[in-house]
Amino acid sequence: MDQMLYNRLGPVIRRLQIRRVATTLAVVWVLAALVALFLFYRNYQGLLEPSSALIWLFAVTVIASIVGVFVATTKSKSPEQVAEEIEKRYPELDASLITAMELKPKQGERLGFLEQDVLRKAVTHSYENSWTSLIPGWHLVAAPLAGLIGLFAFAITMLCLMLFAKPLLEDPTIAFEDAAVDATNFVISVEPGSTEVERGTSLLVLARFEESFPPDAHLVFTDAEGVESKVPMTKSLDDPVFGARIGSVGAPLKYRVEYAEQVTDDFDVTVFDYPKLIRADATLKYPKYVEIEDKVIQDVRRVNAVQGTKAEFSFFVN
Repeated sequence: MDQMLYNRLGPVIRRLQIRRVATTLAVVWVLAALVALFLFYRNYQGLLEPSSALIWLFAVTVIASIVGVFVATTKSKSPEQVAEEIEKRYPELDASLITAMELKPKQGERLGFLEQDVLRKAVTHSYENSWTSLIPGWHLVAAPLAGLIGLFAFAITMLCLMLFAKPLLEDPTIAFEDAAVDATNFVISVEPGSTEVERGTSLLVLARFEESFPPDAHLVFTDAEGVESKVPMTKSLDDPVFGARIGSVGAPLKYRVEYAEQVTDDFDVTVFDYPKLIRADATLKYPKYVEIEDKVIQDVRRVNAVQGTKAEFSFFVN
């Protein structure tokens, strides 16, 4: 290939390599950040000890970055492939660029007139048209920017894992002993305590513990017929609060909370019904200008009257 022509293709090849390397690193670092975020989530759930995983993730990310840069650099497009893309971009070249690249003068000889004309046409076209526009400038900004964002996200997530990761407790009894130093001295408050609810609605019961709390708790309730039911109470994340819901309260009942072989006092739940509308009567007092006597409409559903009419309603409930 003629050196002058190669010099004109060089910037295009370099821009392609920059975009390829930056895109590769962006993909590697974004994937690493997502993996680190997943490790942080698993640690937050108490299902993973991240110390060893951090080392492996960092090592794999470094190796993947090095391999990615090597592959992106060595496996970049050849000058011939770049020339084909330029020909597609500028059809007016009419294969003169590809032809010029294939010109190889014999040793000690110069190119012929026609060959020089083909070469001159390709080189002149590179000056008249920016071949580097084959790779838009925003590609050279967006790809490195995406890489930096991925690297920043990876670094931040790894830092959070190192600073805020929680140790994984292998034995559940350790957690209980840490949280409840004195298993016989729990301080508990039950909400809503003794209360009144509308018939047919549900009732949410919360058991709040101070300082220490048991490993589990159960809600025990007895209906009006004396049938006793027991349901486990769910703990709210890291808060010392257990909760359970009674689906539908149709009659008065009693409930209590059992925990760590202890039990609270019984709480009473009574029910009430909202008044039921039996009938509504309306008394219409018409304005004087219509000369209509006042009228009482019984069991009314809808009232239509002239403007200025005053309506008084009487409600009968059960």
